[in-house]
Amino acid sequence: MVAPKAPTRKADEVSRELLARIVGGEIAPQSLLPKEEELEAEFGVARSVIREAVKILEVHKLVRPVRRRGTVVLDPRASLSPDVVSAFLSPRAANVSRDFLSGLLEVRKLLDVEMSGLAAARRQPHDVIAMRAAAAEYVRVAGIPDEIEDAILRFGLAVAHATQNPIYVMFVHWNSSAVRVLAPLFASVRASAGAHAEGVELVINAIELGDVDAARAMTALYHDWAGPKILEAASAT
Repeated sequence: MVAPKAPTRKADEVSRELLARIVGGEIAPQSLLPKEEELEAEFGVARSVIREAVKILEVHKLVRPVRRRGTVVLDPRASLSPDVVSAFLSPRAANVSRDFLSGLLEVRKLLDVEMSGLAAARRQPHDVIAMRAAAAEYVRVAGIPDEIEDAILRFGLAVAHATQNPIYVMFVHWNSSAVRVLAPLFASVRASAGAHAEGVELVINAIELGDVDAARAMTALYHDWAGPKILEAASAT
């Protein structure tokens, strides 16, 4: 049974709207965030809610309080928060930034290719077992949006752990959090669980054999196939 989602807090709603305005350029870097009383009047919430929302923006490295001046807005491109990346990807509902998505896919390919190569060079038997278990789970839950995203995350983490480099584990978590907002677009390359699973199997086999070149090549081929399909789906939104 799936647990019911917790109700959205007012502070979260306000922070998300302000985050979208900062990412979208409506509130420019180095400008001042509107005063608390102005935001209080605009959103119709208590001063404590506004202060909590601004604290959330501070956590995302989007604003910085400056004594005797106010709350300064920072350049959102300097933030590594997955929530900020998600906002860049989809500034408003049903609207996808194709340019930002293209840039993200390019970086994902570079990192995934290197990650697969390192996994092939450094994997341990238990790493391969974890990859195969995640791949089997992916096939089992194909067509179930929430569960398939979790299965993809598990597979990515299994490969990341095989690199013996904790930064790749962090990257996989970051990427999963950032792109979940675009899960319907990624579904366009997961429509055929069989075809996708076959590609994953080829990557796993290369990693198990310690074939660095093959692992990198198979991963690059996947991205070369999937990237254009994802961008095409984005253009249709």
